[in-house]
Amino acid sequence: MANRKRQWTKRKREEAGKKARVTLKKRRRFIYEAKQRSETQFAGVFPLMEYQDKMLELRKKLSERLKETKGKNAIFKTPDVAVGMITLLQMGLEYLEHIPLFLEEVKVAEHLGLRHFFSENVVRDWIERNPNEQTQGLKQLAQDYVLTQGMDEGNDAYIDVDLTSIRSYAAKREGVAPGYGSHGRGPCYQAPRISVNGLNFDWALKPGNETGGSYYDMALQTAESLLGQGKARNVILRSDSGFASAERLKKAQGLAEKFPNFHFIMAASAGPKESALLKLIEETKQMPKKRWRKVSPTTSVLEFSRRLVYKEEGVKSRAVLVKQQRTLTKRFGPRKGQTRKEKQDHFYFLLTGYRPSECNARNLFRDYHGRQNEEQLFRDSKQARAFLHLPDQSLAANELYLSLVLLSQTLRRLYQKQVLPKKRRLTYAPTLNHWFIKIGGKNQVPQLDSFFPSLPDSPGNPDLDQNNLQTVCN
Repeated sequence: MANRKRQWTKRKREEAGKKARVTLKKRRRFIYEAKQRSETQFAGVFPLMEYQDKMLELRKKLSERLKETKGKNAIFKTPDVAVGMITLLQMGLEYLEHIPLFLEEVKVAEHLGLRHFFSENVVRDWIERNPNEQTQGLKQLAQDYVLTQGMDEGNDAYIDVDLTSIRSYAAKREGVAPGYGSHGRGPCYQAPRISVNGLNFDWALKPGNETGGSYYDMALQTAESLLGQGKARNVILRSDSGFASAERLKKAQGLAEKFPNFHFIMAASAGPKESALLKLIEETKQMPKKRWRKVSPTTSVLEFSRRLVYKEEGVKSRAVLVKQQRTLTKRFGPRKGQTRKEKQDHFYFLLTGYRPSECNARNLFRDYHGRQNEEQLFRDSKQARAFLHLPDQSLAANELYLSLVLLSQTLRRLYQKQVLPKKRRLTYAPTLNHWFIKIGGKNQVPQLDSFFPSLPDSPGNPDLDQNNLQTVCN
């Protein structure tokens, strides 16, 4: 028997239309009932929205940076969708499919200048229209905020470049390819990122089998632009071992020669290709133990001063060897519990342009590992499960969605820095959401309308006509 083709028929269309009309009536009734209440679970988001509106002029700058792609009769324009999505992400949105869960937060939407929160289809439609231009606009806006709000004149500026993988279960999507990540060589995206003082400055979304090596050059350009402005006392560029190479080390050393207040710390692993680094590790076996300096009970550092680190290219640099004692659990039999713990030393190098008189080996180690806050920044932006299922089939549209996530994160970090108490400035996203934004239970706040007056009913839009409930819901 031949397989019957699955396609739309007249009967199926009629049934689908009938279901859609029933759903629309339920949605209108739900919105109407929500408008009658002055309660919310997200009372803590109102100060954050006031900060973004009054001090950062978020809506105004979004209107300037983003190109209008919606029709003239559209209820939600481009700035509406952008500012609404940023707020929803700050309120804890993980998937676009979860937007209907925030539909009852009408008071929050009205404070943003929206009649109510939009549906997921509105967002999908927007991110698929000119995503490259919109992404560039969001990047420029984030950079403006970092340079104007996130930089304290006279303080040091830390630039971190890193590459993180975003796992995806849908291998058919454009850009998804097997690549290196914490989950092994599974299907994923690669997301290179540059941050300045813990704030997202530049980013991209690339196929899983690409590398973000070019982003080290962009980080050097960012450092040079900050040095040219003269606001920062020192500019420090930090990178992990994934960016270590003789070519990039030469470029960093060249910039350090040009600007005395530029410094870099580059982590490097000793592999088979780096014979000079392996030779340095062998030399430590002949050195007295008193040369090592403890920085923690399990970690020690050893100063090598200026040595040859890449033999074939003839590149020299000051090197600090880090030795970490790790405890590994190994199985020695097939039965449960047949394991034993072994201690093993792990080595890696810190290559730097600092002189020993400017920063000794211990301080260099602590300065480099200050980037753990930036590592947590990457973890927050992935939102745990959220990026296992990206919203679109297009790589460019998914990058636009990522840009919304990262811009919302930058705005939240600025709020932590400038508004919250000092001890909460490094609070991570889940904790901030739990303590300051989502307040347990329903909160009766009758003065919410004082923030922003309710929008007048529109006779041309029946789902907002509160004067005739029978017309709306029946």
